[in-house]
Amino acid sequence: MQINGSNLILTRIGEGDFLGETASSIETDTGFLIDSLPDNDIIIPLSTCPLNLLVSYHNFFDVTHKEATPFVLKSEHFPHPQNLSLQMLPNTNNRIIRLSWTLNTSKDTFCPHKILAFTESNDKRCEYTTQHNYYDFDSLELNKMYKLGVVVRSTQNKSFNIENFVNYSTYHEPRMICPEISELKVLGGLKVKHVPKIMAHIIDWNSCVRQFEKCLSHYKLIQNEKRNGRKYSQVIRSTWHLNNIIYDIRENSTYEYGISAVYKNEIETEIDQWVSISPVSVGMKECPCELKTYKEKRWKLTISLFHESESDPSTNPNNFILKSLTDEEVVNKTFQLNILKRAVIMREV
Repeated sequence: MQINGSNLILTRIGEGDFLGETASSIETDTGFLIDSLPDNDIIIPLSTCPLNLLVSYHNFFDVTHKEATPFVLKSEHFPHPQNLSLQMLPNTNNRIIRLSWTLNTSKDTFCPHKILAFTESNDKRCEYTTQHNYYDFDSLELNKMYKLGVVVRSTQNKSFNIENFVNYSTYHEPRMICPEISELKVLGGLKVKHVPKIMAHIIDWNSCVRQFEKCLSHYKLIQNEKRNGRKYSQVIRSTWHLNNIIYDIRENSTYEYGISAVYKNEIETEIDQWVSISPVSVGMKECPCELKTYKEKRWKLTISLFHESESDPSTNPNNFILKSLTDEEVVNKTFQLNILKRAVIMREV
């Protein structure tokens, strides 16, 4: 059995085929019948698109038998819908959506079929017969996600379909769309900057794909610290991709960071980039020389309150010297401490 152009061809094996029995007729389940079989090949029009060939034959004892041989429908026996597009029809108050498509009808012969447009949501599917290469949908419900598509269906086997569709939302506000595993993209642009003054790392990376940002649960930042020949890891959650500050950076430790995005449908991007940062020394970068010399001495700390506009608060005799942290000037207020050599400046924030 083979297909040649627009015909299904049954080739005889030779004298005494069918195990020594002689075939008398062939009938398809679509109604095509050959009563008297020729000696050469048997040609059945492909346009009949049979699912089964029923071969009748009789043996030498004149007993008639029938044998069904399946014919498998394939996608190349039908036109394919492609180039789908959506258009909002004018003057319809945005209520009528036109779905257009094309069919690759370059072949002369196809199996019998029909074209249907369809809508599919979470709770139902509706199909509409059309003779055109478009269909106008005018009954879409608000606040739903739809598949709008077209299907080519065999008229002899309704289970055989070739379909194509596009997604369409009737939500007024963009709805949360979560990615599938095949749509995940790794996060790039990971940058780590060390701030010696506060012994912290500032970390940035590229945001997740904008299409899925409403589905983002959080970013997962992995920190690996290497010190004294051992490795320590911790996971840090973040909801933003810029200016993430990691404190408590240890002197003489080496750090590396990796980042991934975790979505609300419980899938996660892979980490394909690790950024390392070299160890730092607090003493070499931050401590003044005299502090190293007199580090064993006791120091008296004075805290002064001054206005931001003053360039040198120590020259202003009106600075208030705080004698106690219970004074009313500081109770129930938040301050920022700036250490400038041996003076500590406190500003209200």
